Amino acid sequence: MELFTCPLCAEPLSCTDRILSCPANHCFDLAREGYVNLLPSHHRGSLAPGDTSEMISARSRFLNSGHYEQLISALRSVLSGMQGPLVDLGCGEGYFTSLIAEVIPNVYGVDISRPAIKAASKRSKSINLAVASTARLPLTDKTFELATIIMAPSTNDLPRILKDGGRFIRVTPGPDHLTELKEVLYIGSRAHARASTDLPDFKLLKTERVTGSTELDADRIADLIAMTPMQFRTSRERQINAGQLGAQSFTLDFWIDVFEKNIEASVELPAPS
Repeated sequence: MELFTCPLCAEPLSCTDRILSCPANHCFDLAREGYVNLLPSHHRGSLAPGDTSEMISARSRFLNSGHYEQLISALRSVLSGMQGPLVDLGCGEGYFTSLIAEVIPNVYGVDISRPAIKAASKRSKSINLAVASTARLPLTDKTFELATIIMAPSTNDLPRILKDGGRFIRVTPGPDHLTELKEVLYIGSRAHARASTDLPDFKLLKTERVTGSTELDADRIADLIAMTPMQFRTSRERQINAGQLGAQSFTLDFWIDVFEKNIEASVELPAPS
């Protein structure tokens, strides 16, 4: 937990008797499960930001069924030989984070959803976990060798926490990802747009496209819809139609991009408020 910082004043936190505190005496208790909540109420934006308990449960059931094994294998290959500390941003319920922690030492996970971090802490006790906003990362400057963002929003705060020359691994959907499901859920469905590889403060080192397929039954289709924005962007009628597809093969398609932080990258951001 030594790389977490106070979300109120950005000073380092030290842990004594399950309490994290900074020199200004701002204090944050470790939860029974082992995570810390570093999301002040005025940074939340809503009463319960991020994914709900229902979304987290659906994602856990889906991912635990092994449908993304091809992506896991590719990620392990990309991370092979790399060293931490690593932070997984938007880590969710910790499925990918826990697998990363098997090959990378000193892993941190951050997500704005308290139910997600609570679930992640139950999945693995070896990860340093915090409820926090990725827009205001409570992490020390220029200390992380690696950062991962796996099917989650990016953040402008990333250059600040990475060392010069640090690596950023990003996973985004490829153009054909779950195209069979999208055709049922959306009118005039379109291919996923390619996420930009022209990022300020970073240079692209490597790109890998991971493609394959997986068979989903009605239960896993329902979980897939429930764990993603699909549930908010489609009608209930179309979701029911998708659940009636029966077991069939669905296309998997991902981009894995590896970036390196430029030495001259800007790291200044407004101070915490």
